Amino acid sequence: MKKHVLITSLLAMLMVVVMAFTACTTEGTGKRDNDNLSYKKIRTLDDLLEVELDPTANYKLMDDIDCGGTILRAIGTEETPYSGTFNGNGYTIKNFKLAPGLYTGVFGYVTGVIKNLNIADFSMELLSNYNVADIYYMGGIAAFLTEPKVEEPETSETEGKEGETAAEKPEKVVAGGIIQNCTAINGDFKATTGKQANMGLIVGYCKGATVVENCVAAGSIYYYSSLAGTADGFGGIVGKSDDAASVVDKCLADVRLDVTHGYTYRYYEGFLPATGTARGGYVGIIAGYDVGTVSNCMSLGSINHLYVYGANEVCGWGNIISNCYASDDVNIKNQALQFIARESINRSFFLVTLNWSEDIWNLKKVDFTLGENEDGTAKQTVYPSLK
Repeated sequence: MKKHVLITSLLAMLMVVVMAFTACTTEGTGKRDNDNLSYKKIRTLDDLLEVELDPTANYKLMDDIDCGGTILRAIGTEETPYSGTFNGNGYTIKNFKLAPGLYTGVFGYVTGVIKNLNIADFSMELLSNYNVADIYYMGGIAAFLTEPKVEEPETSETEGKEGETAAEKPEKVVAGGIIQNCTAINGDFKATTGKQANMGLIVGYCKGATVVENCVAAGSIYYYSSLAGTADGFGGIVGKSDDAASVVDKCLADVRLDVTHGYTYRYYEGFLPATGTARGGYVGIIAGYDVGTVSNCMSLGSINHLYVYGANEVCGWGNIISNCYASDDVNIKNQALQFIARESINRSFFLVTLNWSEDIWNLKKVDFTLGENEDGTAKQTVYPSLK
């Protein structure tokens, strides 16, 4: 009997040790486990700073990180893009500044997947004396998002009927060029430069068949340049997207955009002096310039612009815009979309009208009404938050 009890106790102790070891080493544990990838875990700012050393790996955020005002350098370049999957796991990276450069963002050049990530209380400032490139890409989550380069698999020959051979190329599917389930709250971008720029609080520039979905952005973008004749983009979610296959879906932007992109000039018409306008850039609360599809999105905020080609409450220049709404107090109303009062932007609106999912978002407490509380303090907007 004593022997049986001893064996049972030893087995119980062994199980405890195994469970503890598993909890420490299993890469798939976390708040939002919805894939079977193997992840490296990020718990501290030092862990986050080391991601750039291996931009091909998969990472999972295991806790909120307060960066304490640290200047973050973008992860991924065109030569060594971030090609893995970064799962924010529903946690938040906050209180940081973004180092200005060709690619400015938490991530720089991205061919992989970024999901379930919140960033908050961040800023970027690019001054006119900082000239290292002819064009800049600036995004809160990612500066430059593009689909991955897929190498053609080797051709294998199989014998067909009557001795004929046929080349078979097995399809290789690689996920990438995707940002989903992300928020960027209280972002502040400022740029005064004589160069081209594409700026968005989620993504600066999307190239190819990219997907940006289920994202919320709130903050401000300020850009001043006398440069004219360029099709730059400035938007709350995406600055510019250049492919008809690109998708922006189920996003909300509450962003103030102040953009000056061009200048007035004097000329002579016969012997009489006159003035003309040289313009550049497109401005939109969701996307500045987008030749793809923008759908199920909500626009709030305001646009103040001077010398730009186009400014609209959803896209400064857009191709396919479907089921998008703007609050009725938006100051730019050029696209004849549907408008809604702030007090009507509620849980039912997101679920029924915009087709958002409560599997992803907390929607019960959203509140976009303006005014004051009973104690005289200003009401705080309550945005959808990730579960």
